[in-house]
Amino acid sequence: MTGTPPAPPRRVVLLSGDRHFGALYRETDGRPYPLTELTSSGINRVASAKRAEAGPNRLGDRWIGANVGRVSMDWETGSVALALADVHGVERRAVRLSLADVRAG
Repeated sequence: MTGTPPAPPRRVVLLSGDRHFGALYRETDGRPYPLTELTSSGINRVASAKRAEAGPNRLGDRWIGANVGRVSMDWETGSVALALADVHGVERRAVRLSLADVRAG
């Protein structure tokens, strides 16, 4: 690798999927700011309610119904909303973050 290494990210929110359920997570240990993740998957296939998963970093319960993830930026208020919505568009899990809270340093 040559050249100048990339600068560290200033703001980070993780989006992931293909888990057959939806959930929100937050990791704070050893990080310069809380790392928040939105996992969304399940439009074509959903997890069994019997399938347990430990969730020490999970914010609330997982959503096992069909879902879609939604990310909404509000530049005027300086916030980002992460949400899981069901097939009717009803939010089932959500968290709003201040952009200041996802900034390093």
